[in-house]
Amino acid sequence: MYMMDTRLPAGSLTKGSRDTAPLVGDGDIIGDIIMVRHLRKYFPVYGGLFSRLKGYIRAVEDVSFSIPRGRTLGLVGESGCGKTTTGRALLRLIEPTSGEFLFHGESVFRLPREKLRRLRRKMQIIFQDPFSSLNPRKSVGSTIGEVLKIHRLGGGKERREMTEWVISKVGLLPSDIHRYPHEFSGGGRQRIAIARAIVLRPDFIVCDEPISALDVSIQAQIINLLKELQEELHLSYLFIAHDLHVVRHISDEVAVMYMGRIVERAEVKELFKGPLHPYSRALISAVPVPEPGKKGRRLILKGEIPSPQNPPTGCPFHTRCPEKDALCREVAPELKEVSRGHWVSCLRVG
Repeated sequence: MYMMDTRLPAGSLTKGSRDTAPLVGDGDIIGDIIMVRHLRKYFPVYGGLFSRLKGYIRAVEDVSFSIPRGRTLGLVGESGCGKTTTGRALLRLIEPTSGEFLFHGESVFRLPREKLRRLRRKMQIIFQDPFSSLNPRKSVGSTIGEVLKIHRLGGGKERREMTEWVISKVGLLPSDIHRYPHEFSGGGRQRIAIARAIVLRPDFIVCDEPISALDVSIQAQIINLLKELQEELHLSYLFIAHDLHVVRHISDEVAVMYMGRIVERAEVKELFKGPLHPYSRALISAVPVPEPGKKGRRLILKGEIPSPQNPPTGCPFHTRCPEKDALCREVAPELKEVSRGHWVSCLRVG
């Protein structure tokens, strides 16, 4: 298991020699390509006259899951629950505190910088805001070509061909290769960001709320594009979102997070048909019913989300749970499998 001092600067890894072996993940893979075990990410909090360490914000606490090839895990929860931190920690955009991430059997958290750079060809991310994630001074062709240049793929002619190929894959015109991000709508910019992510032919993509900054009319187009690319390129997605309607449409499995923990995980149909955790039921009850005149029973949670720096004892959700009892205040529930493929962290379930 990997453990590091959270006070060290991100990216402070042991520099290894250049690896000339074939990249992990090349070829046909069967089974889970993503395996995450006991992932934790704590952010240190300093204060006082001498900026002493006062504690930690437990952004991600003991998260485990796996994703098979060609499938999507939707990660949902309220803002601040640790969804984005989880995705970025997996790619080591921020360094994890502890845990293990196996990608095609390779321990990502143990890799030195050079091997990690090569492995990132197979792991990409699509950010929430396409405008801020693109360089306004670079054309579409330069943006995508730079990715190929960094990873030393192809010569000038090959890079142009790969850029033209990926532009057509995301639904842009050949002439768009010479345009700049400010000349596109939000949906167009997100298509550029998707093109940049898939041009390296990755196996795994973290989709960090990729449609939340887009108009509703454009969201469906981007979701359909992601599904088409997944089917054609056999991609695995970690799809981070707070919109449960979108998650239901794109995901094969859904994990619900609360205060850095996964409190329920199940196949998408089973979760939406019969959520078992009180928090999951409250989230799903907030999804609008797309039938005129039909109203669902809305579950309103009372109280504030506790501070991740000072989490409550027992079940983290007991301060807002309408079904809590005395035991919930004392005992922290474990995530357990209550039926095949359905995992729940609740003392009152199972």
